[in-house]
Amino acid sequence: MTKSWQPKTIALPFRLGELQLFSVKIPALVRTSHLNISQLPGTPIPLNQLHTPIKAIVTGSDPIESSLPKVTLLKQAIRYVPRQYRRFYIDLAGSFADYQRHFSRKRRGNLRREAKLFAQASGGHLHWRCFRRPDDIAEFHHHASEISRQTYQHRLWEKGIPQSQAFATHLRDAAARNQARGYLLYFQDQPQAYAYFEAQHESLQFHYTGYNPDLRQYSPGSVLLYAIIEQLFAGKEFKLLDFTEGEAWYKQSFATGHIRCADVYYFRKNWFGATTVAAHCAVASLSRSTALLADKLRLKSTLKRLIRRAA
Repeated sequence: MTKSWQPKTIALPFRLGELQLFSVKIPALVRTSHLNISQLPGTPIPLNQLHTPIKAIVTGSDPIESSLPKVTLLKQAIRYVPRQYRRFYIDLAGSFADYQRHFSRKRRGNLRREAKLFAQASGGHLHWRCFRRPDDIAEFHHHASEISRQTYQHRLWEKGIPQSQAFATHLRDAAARNQARGYLLYFQDQPQAYAYFEAQHESLQFHYTGYNPDLRQYSPGSVLLYAIIEQLFAGKEFKLLDFTEGEAWYKQSFATGHIRCADVYYFRKNWFGATTVAAHCAVASLSRSTALLADKLRLKSTLKRLIRRAA
């Protein structure tokens, strides 16, 4: 077994829309090597390792040249592809002025206007800070956790920056390796938005972001991200800002490019592998059908608003 693959128990989530119904724990072999955004598809998969106690081999954000079938029966395994998506990034070569030229004149004007309005409402200046040292990363985590707890995503599904002591320890360790980058945006001298990234080789990887929903009209998330990007171009420390998984609108909006990726599971060809794949496909299909019905009845946005108010 190479260092790129490590045994790990993973949780395969079964979701209905944003609601996680349950998860199945799977002893797996997981690829842990860093993803180079320009990495070519075709990394060898050690299917010979699919034996007790390993039930699956998992590769996340695997670069692909074209769409893959959801389920494929291979000679040694069942290949299951639950997600295929675009992974967005910002090429940090060149200057911030060069980067801004990717936007339309209207978009550039909107970004500057958002920052100006936020600063004016905050007391006349834009106040934000980067936390990266072991002796101050706990302060970032405390404030980011407070902000995250105000969001409906946290109250309903505990999404957002992790609150656990284990994650706090991870932050300290990452800061000690000069990998942690925590950012806070202040409104009238109080932290109201956060973003957390980690350095991996020559790229900075996006992990968590959030803001106080009471300040939604001032676009604090966009204001903070725009300020961070400007600083990254000036600092010349990284070659790439990697937005990692997910196709959120702000990632598409700020990105300069993307690659096609997939999460791929290789299950052993046995009862567990077959039933797990079949059940996950069934729940995913039900989730898609429910979303399509809500769209057709024009209920999706209404349901989202009701959920957020209830939270």
